[in-house]
Amino acid sequence: MTTGQPYDARCAELSALRHRAKQLCHRFNTLGPDAKAERKAILYKLFDTRVSAHIEPHYYCDYGSRIQLGNGVFINHNVTMLDGGGITIDDGTLIGPGVVLATTSHPKHDLTQSISQPIIIGAHVFIGANATICSGVSIGDGAQIGAGAVIRQNVAAGVTVV
Repeated sequence: MTTGQPYDARCAELSALRHRAKQLCHRFNTLGPDAKAERKAILYKLFDTRVSAHIEPHYYCDYGSRIQLGNGVFINHNVTMLDGGGITIDDGTLIGPGVVLATTSHPKHDLTQSISQPIIIGAHVFIGANATICSGVSIGDGAQIGAGAVIRQNVAAGVTVV
């Protein structure tokens, strides 16, 4: 999965890791609005590291441990991160509600296989509501991605895409 080569995501090891992440996301998403400390503790387990980012529920990911979040990252409601290929989000980035970051795709010739490529998002990027960032994309510092955009190619620093 981490090499960019086709793999079978249905294998026992990856299925167990996804199940763990789903359990943690479920606990995170069902806590009451005053459970800030409990949510933070769940995020520490999910990402296997200390997190200074703010994530609103409902939040979903495949593995969690393949995600690196910088300081001051804000992730709004209903964001999904399919993180098999790894996702890096640098400091001060804002992600709107309903955004999908999908590092995984499937080869046309064999839909039972998966291919994952990392998504790298620079510092102080703004990603508008319901945007989709596809596998293998890098977004440069200070870029702005408009609501509903589907990003399939790299975006240079400071560029606005709508």
